[in-house]
Amino acid sequence: MKRNKQSDLGGSMKKKKRIEKIKLARLRELLIAAILEGSGEVVALPRASVMPIILKNILKIFLTILTAFIFLVSLPGFEFWFQRLVTHPLEFLKDQIEFFYPFIRIYLFILIIGFGLSLWERKAFKEEQAQIMRRAKEEVLKWQNFTDKELSNSVKELKRYLAVNDDEFNSDDSGETIIKSLLRLFPRNVSQKDISVLRLQLVNILSEQQQDASKLPKGVPYRLYLLIRIIHNIVLFGCLIGTIPILGLFTKSYYDAMIMLAFFGILIVMLWTLYFRILYSVHEKRKRAFDNLFEIARVEVATYKDVAIEDVPEEIKHLQSFIEVLESKYHLPGENSGWKKTES
Repeated sequence: MKRNKQSDLGGSMKKKKRIEKIKLARLRELLIAAILEGSGEVVALPRASVMPIILKNILKIFLTILTAFIFLVSLPGFEFWFQRLVTHPLEFLKDQIEFFYPFIRIYLFILIIGFGLSLWERKAFKEEQAQIMRRAKEEVLKWQNFTDKELSNSVKELKRYLAVNDDEFNSDDSGETIIKSLLRLFPRNVSQKDISVLRLQLVNILSEQQQDASKLPKGVPYRLYLLIRIIHNIVLFGCLIGTIPILGLFTKSYYDAMIMLAFFGILIVMLWTLYFRILYSVHEKRKRAFDNLFEIARVEVATYKDVAIEDVPEEIKHLQSFIEVLESKYHLPGENSGWKKTES
């Protein structure tokens, strides 16, 4: 009963992913049609990387060949093995473990690689979905001041399709929460250069408004980052010195490897934990500074909402342009500036 539930869950997840791909392909078609009918331009929309799919197929072929090879090698001695199982079961199990152990390690390695490729494939699909959704919303937003009668059929269909499927595109499935929790080990790598440029623009704007800009977050300064990088590399070196010899021992003697793990396992785990904490702390500090600066920048731009575009200061226009660049670079949801365009 439990196995049936697991198979049903796996089948439903595969079915949901297949439906998501079909709906995304349909959204892509509608978006291309709307852009062509509106501007007449042929636009290259983003596509997910096919590399994880290719590598997964190669792994499947290799796994099939390996399984067939093990079966063919084992087949001639099947009768002898059966007799040995009946007469000497313990020795038989010991011989089988020694014989299949190299293949078990290969299978485990392939499973780990396959799991990593699945995460990569899913992440690439979600990024493609977010980019196309954002581009579709931007296309619909261009026509927000027009009545339904003035809209072309392709824009109407795109608008209708977005309204119906918006929740499904933005919803997370149960498997996605697992993926997100694993991907938190590799947080969004925000460039310190982008933080510095954004902060400089905000300093100039706030200084003209006679506001205090000294408390704006700075991220991780270069000298501090250099020091953290040196410590980070030293810790990594210690991790490798402790881990590689033990991995080498596993290929020679399990007994010796387990003794080494008993003595140095806790220390190695502590070193790797420190390594990832240092790595995470730098990214997290930058991300926190970036998010704060980005929110302040959006507030500054929003203060000029519904203002004629020629009355908006140049600094705010440059800030809005840079915000759009950052939204595209870091896959952030965009916001309309709301500036009014006057007729010439």
